[in-house]
Amino acid sequence: MLTCAACLLPANGELSNQMESYSFDIRASSKKIIYTADLAGARDLGKFADRADLLIVDGMHLDLATLPALAARKQIARVMLTHLPESFRLATVSVVSSRMASSTSIRLEKD
Repeated sequence: MLTCAACLLPANGELSNQMESYSFDIRASSKKIIYTADLAGARDLGKFADRADLLIVDGMHLDLATLPALAARKQIARVMLTHLPESFRLATVSVVSSRMASSTSIRLEKD
């Protein structure tokens, strides 16, 4: 069975680009997939992404230097980055990957 819940983020009401932005919590069987759109930062995830099997996150709206610690703290199994400029895609993923806990993998998707 597939279920999906949408959450308006950020919860604090501060929308830097003045647009509503939604994130989705998608569940199928025992798997949890979190898809985020624009975030003001990691604090917008709250407990939303805890123990996600996959976090699909817009790389331009999250401090990538803090991503490894965030993934470990929230026990996220895999992270997929989207929306990164071509100029620093591979270098960024390489640096972030090297800092990830061995239990978390990271992948870059071109959008």
